[in-house]
Amino acid sequence: GAWSNTVLQGLLSNQELQTEQVEEFLLQEGPVLCQMRVKLLMKEKQMEKAALLAKTCSESSAFQGKGAFKQMYLVCLCASLEQDQLMEELSKEDCK
Repeated sequence: GAWSNTVLQGLLSNQELQTEQVEEFLLQEGPVLCQMRVKLLMKEKQMEKAALLAKTCSESSAFQGKGAFKQMYLVCLCASLEQDQLMEELSKEDCK
């Protein structure tokens, strides 16, 4: 199915994956499909999985204009009540 890719499953379960595998997967998926996946996970209240995928996309060299993924990641952190992690991410932004 649409969610059965082993790299995607690894990302959603926070497994250690090789960077090359992740970058190749993201290039194949493209930013639009990845955004749709994150938004669907958010809609289904699977905030931890959505946060993992959004964070991976926001840190990837595969995509240009990664601000939307960063914003979705921060929204997921807010919704999942990961306040310490949220504050850490926001403080990183202040340093840039």
